[in-house]
Amino acid sequence: DLLRQAGTADAGGVDDVPAAVLEVELVAEKDPRERRRRVGRGMRGAIATILGLDALCAVACLAWIARYRHRCVARLGHPVYLVVVCVGGLMETASGVPYVALPTLTSRACAAQLWLYGVGFAATTAALWARATTSERVVAAALS
Repeated sequence: DLLRQAGTADAGGVDDVPAAVLEVELVAEKDPRERRRRVGRGMRGAIATILGLDALCAVACLAWIARYRHRCVARLGHPVYLVVVCVGGLMETASGVPYVALPTLTSRACAAQLWLYGVGFAATTAALWARATTSERVVAAALS
């Protein structure tokens, strides 16, 4: 009923979207005030190289954790915390993908970049804080 009141042609296809909504979306896509930044080829290549190296290091750390998780060194680091730190680092790395994948950055790409970096940073910081708190409790218990 709401769709028919909004002026749609039929119920069951693309025409279900109200005409006013379609006009707003089209205007938003063609709005010259939409801020766009161009990233040059050389800069995109440099960013892609750095992102690739960073992702390779994070995956190598994940492989090391998986391989040596039963050894004393990995157990002292608590593999769960280490994995969360690596995954958070990968998410922070993925925040640079819009620079490489898109020649023109739109507000959506910038929002995705900020979201990925924010979530990755929060995961990494939370894991490090939890590990530091756990270590502090162990030391405090040993000293008392």
